[in-house]
Amino acid sequence: YHVMDAFHSEPRIRFITTRHEQAAAYMAYGYSAVGDDIGAALVVPGPGLLNAAAAVGTAYSASVPMLLISGQIERDFIGKGEGRLHEIVDQLDAIKTVTKWAHRILDPAKVPAAVHEAFVQMKSGRPLPVEIEIPPETLADQAEMDFFEPARCSDIPPNDDSVAAAASALAEAKEPLIWAGEGALSSGCAPSLMRLAEHLQAPVVCAGEAKGAVSDRHYLAMGVPNWRRDSLDDLLDRADVILAVGASLARSELRPEQSVVLVDVDATQSDDRVAVEVIGNVWSGIKALEIALLGSMPS
Repeated sequence: YHVMDAFHSEPRIRFITTRHEQAAAYMAYGYSAVGDDIGAALVVPGPGLLNAAAAVGTAYSASVPMLLISGQIERDFIGKGEGRLHEIVDQLDAIKTVTKWAHRILDPAKVPAAVHEAFVQMKSGRPLPVEIEIPPETLADQAEMDFFEPARCSDIPPNDDSVAAAASALAEAKEPLIWAGEGALSSGCAPSLMRLAEHLQAPVVCAGEAKGAVSDRHYLAMGVPNWRRDSLDDLLDRADVILAVGASLARSELRPEQSVVLVDVDATQSDDRVAVEVIGNVWSGIKALEIALLGSMPS
């Protein structure tokens, strides 16, 4: 593919070759998960995209943004089902199931707009993987194009009434517990979160994808639960109010009498177990909750 020529003449991009598309995509996922930037992987169409889909699905489950760039078959044969090399009918639909946004580019002049939109999607709302697919002729063509400024997305501030309700629920809790998810790691809210934990004397349990969000050396850090039941499940059972920070509740087994205070960027996962929602930027939400609790609740 002609994109390799562009990489050769762009020294600011570090190109790392792998033996398998799944490895390339998992490297991009890992780079995004632990760094302050977004990892990208480049794969061939068809089986290459399907191999990469394992890592993309992991990123989707863990709320980690990453950019997958896939090839396509020749423009004139897309969707015709002629059995061309690496052809998958409806390839774009196949990857949409594990991405926040997926887009096909046929005109090289539209590449900057598509890449800009990809980063807007990754940096706004819940951070999730995105995909762009480009056929070989588009990669080879030359065109005049306008470049965009880097995508900057404004944060959603937390609602004051929601913050007050969350602070009240936590202040009245007898056995509070903090459940830290991927949003706690990616938002960088750990300092405020741990001050909040110390003020409440609440143990902090991390979901598997959030390991590293708080230091395991802290006396309130309880680690990550096993898939099989262990002592951390007993700790979760004893809690009457659970502060879920950037966390999915899909795999949690809560008792009906337990109450959840959810701080998250996305309101779509809400369910009957959530008593109070603080929707918006997770860092801002935890900081506002810290200020509200420290001002209203004695240490």
